[in-house]
Amino acid sequence: MVEKESHCIWTQVDESALITYIATHQAKGGDGMNFDKSFWVAAAAEMANKGTPGVGAPKSPDACHQKWGWLRKFFKVVDKIANSSSISYTHEKGVNITAESETIWADLLKVCVFQPSLHHCTHNFHRQILK
Repeated sequence: MVEKESHCIWTQVDESALITYIATHQAKGGDGMNFDKSFWVAAAAEMANKGTPGVGAPKSPDACHQKWGWLRKFFKVVDKIANSSSISYTHEKGVNITAESETIWADLLKVCVFQPSLHHCTHNFHRQILK
């Protein structure tokens, strides 16, 4: 007997599908994009249809809600970086940490509650959420 996965695995396709679903139904969350339980039940059903099949456990309503919280938190950090005048961020090069800017980044990460690995990476969902 094949053992089922006990936790969700989110691929970039899955994250993109969740963001697309949320963006399409954004009005249900109001200005703060805070959605009720029925929204997350519908989002989980959408993930069953649009997500990556056979990868990890099915995306539950709670898993979708938690992933959205993480994506929002990450978006806020990347958006702050992208719109800062003292540091740079581009979709092509990510944060592009250089020897000259490394101390600025170290100081920034000390005060950020969320400290993702941003070193030379690109996050297309930042662009997707901005649409």
